[in-house]
Amino acid sequence: MNAWNHLSALAAFWRLFDANPVLAAFWRLFDANPVLAALLYLLFWPFLELAFFFRVRRFIRLRSAQPLAHHAADTLEAQRFWPFALAEENVEQTVRGWFIGDGEVRLGNVMELVAWTISAKPVAELSHEHRRIANSILEQVMAAVPPGAFSEGYNPRQRCMTHTCEPLAPCWKPLCFYQVHSLGRALASCVLRWSGFELRREDGAQLEYWCHPGRRGRCAGNGWACTWHWWPTPGWYWWRGHEEEPEAGATLPLVVLHGVGGLVPYVPLLLMLRRMRPVGPLLVPLLPHCALHTPAFEPPPPLDTTILVADLEAVVRRHAAAAAGPAAAAGPPRAAFLAHSLGTAIFASFVKAHPLHVAASVLVDPICFLLYRRDIVFNFLYRQPKPLSHLCSFLDHSLPGAGVHHAAHLGYWFRLALHYMLTQEPSIQSCFRREFWWGRHWLHPSDLPSDSLVVLSGRDAIVPSERVHAYLVSHEAKAAAEAEAAVMLGGDDLTATGGAGRRRRRRRHLELEVHARAHHGYLMANPFAQRRLIMQLGNLMDEAAASPLAEVFPIGSSAETSPCAAACVEPRASRTPSPRVSPRDDKHVTHRR
Repeated sequence: MNAWNHLSALAAFWRLFDANPVLAAFWRLFDANPVLAALLYLLFWPFLELAFFFRVRRFIRLRSAQPLAHHAADTLEAQRFWPFALAEENVEQTVRGWFIGDGEVRLGNVMELVAWTISAKPVAELSHEHRRIANSILEQVMAAVPPGAFSEGYNPRQRCMTHTCEPLAPCWKPLCFYQVHSLGRALASCVLRWSGFELRREDGAQLEYWCHPGRRGRCAGNGWACTWHWWPTPGWYWWRGHEEEPEAGATLPLVVLHGVGGLVPYVPLLLMLRRMRPVGPLLVPLLPHCALHTPAFEPPPPLDTTILVADLEAVVRRHAAAAAGPAAAAGPPRAAFLAHSLGTAIFASFVKAHPLHVAASVLVDPICFLLYRRDIVFNFLYRQPKPLSHLCSFLDHSLPGAGVHHAAHLGYWFRLALHYMLTQEPSIQSCFRREFWWGRHWLHPSDLPSDSLVVLSGRDAIVPSERVHAYLVSHEAKAAAEAEAAVMLGGDDLTATGGAGRRRRRRRHLELEVHARAHHGYLMANPFAQRRLIMQLGNLMDEAAASPLAEVFPIGSSAETSPCAAACVEPRASRTPSPRVSPRDDKHVTHRR
């Protein structure tokens, strides 16, 4: 009886923190008033931390019960994806990589993976149409693997990494963690407003974005300027301004898509961008689902990225049309994109939905390539680091590679911080388990409709940089060979502009750059790498602004509706490499085709 009384008291205590309307009103007031929240935390922090622990548990439970937003277009995208996955050299290894556990992967396990890719549901919940599609794809998989690779039956000990069907992992961060991050966002907002940015939202849209209108005329000029950076050592860093005079009406808006952690780490980059490229609007959409916001007491439905892409398209259309002026009549409004990490996934969704709005793009540490392999999902959500492994290697000199250098390896501690600071955080868990659908964020190189630069970090703990590099190089070589064959065969490589005015379309150009010693996010924190990146981005933007849309995709042609499938026949003239701005940034390899 006493045990029952204790359980009843515990249940009553849990209900007090779980669904109390007074507590819900208090949390709403707490979240809406940062100054009051900071004052209350200083006075009553032990009680607030206890109440916040139950709030996080409530958020995880309610969010886990909410399904991912899935659309019919996602099924079509999965059907488009599978032929590329089955074209891999080792399809069996690709399929087996999606399973964690003991024993062999059987046919029922493969069906579980296929069903999830087309519907984000388990096999038992498939509709009749989805089951028909899944059976068709399963037959293609079995035809692509060696006979007998997957035996009949189902192995329950093999766990498929269907992360959007799984509940959020039990995790927690103290309230002070979010208070400090909220203070950082407030300071970042003050710095951006002081620098001329404005926080805007389009009518009827959910997306908020920072906008700097820029100016027309000469860029930073021939003189020198300096900016403050905390890395590699605190101090003022001098740099020389851009020295080009852009033509009036030839400016392009620049859209910066940030990654996990929110806008705060990107403020130095934005300030340097505005100093080195002051011409044209600078647009910075806010992605709240990955910005380490405090877990809500009443969590709203998971973010639908299709709505986010539609809002972003309205922002791009408005500012690109205003920046282009009369030149907008030549084609749809276009903008340049700079995306990092998770921002490249949003870019992938945008470029597949609105390819003609993309004039140039720079993708840093991209997670959008090879998403049909296990690497990205496993490295971020399922990899479990061993906190004491490097310490043991330092103490036990008999282990291979033991020593001070091994124990102080930066990559290991970065992966450890990534796991405990980001992966084990409730809002980031919600982002990747309820708001990240790989089918929307997967990008094939042929989907890039314009000149692009892809920057990879050689020691990336999330992106398989070596595999992505080899994949992109192989695709570019194949595209160049097909383009040359099209020219030799006299294919549709000329745009019908009339008589002697016929000209060839310029082939989309993809440039690769690998920084062998860089970690994920390193390039966004290194001022020397930032400066080089901005110069390369400026080259792409200037060339895109000076090139009419018809030079790549003629207006009125079939390429306008399907730009990624357009014939690419004439290689772009080779561009002079960007000047090296610091001896610190010479540890990289560049590939141009």
